[in-house]
Order: sequence, then C-alpha cells, then structure tokens
Amino acid sequence: EFDVNFQSGSMLSLIISKKDQSLIEGLTAGMKLEDIQFFSPIAIFNGSGVVSSKTQIKSGPKQGDFCLDIRIVST
Repeated sequence: EFDVNFQSGSMLSLIISKKDQSLIEGLTAGMKLEDIQFFSPIAIFNGSGVVSSKTQIKSGPKQGDFCLDIRIVST
C-alpha cells in the first residue's frame, strides 16, 4: 500500500521509501502493471497501469526515496 503524492488525470505520482526499494527494483519505464487496486475515501477500483518513470530523489527531506509515476490505462 502506497500513498499518492500527486495525481493529475490518469497520472499518479507515488513516493516510495528507500526501505521499500526492493519492491520496485525491477520496474522500468514502459512496464505494464496488471491488477492494481486503487482506493480513496469515496471509491475502490481495480485497473492496470504503465510505469511512466522511476527516479531516486537526490535532495531534500525525502532524499534517497523514489518517485514512481504510473499512468492508469484501464479501470
């Protein structure tokens, strides 16, 4: 379970803690992720997404953590 840092349209930006790095190690841009469960206070749905980018944060309070951008492609 990850918190959404930012959302615009079908694009989600997640902050992944460096301690959870092993969970996202094999992810690369363009990789399709099947059967993702999305939820908010008003909705729960399953869908698929495509990894848009994965970058390590280089400075600031989240230094060492990762920013994972996923584009929702179906619901």
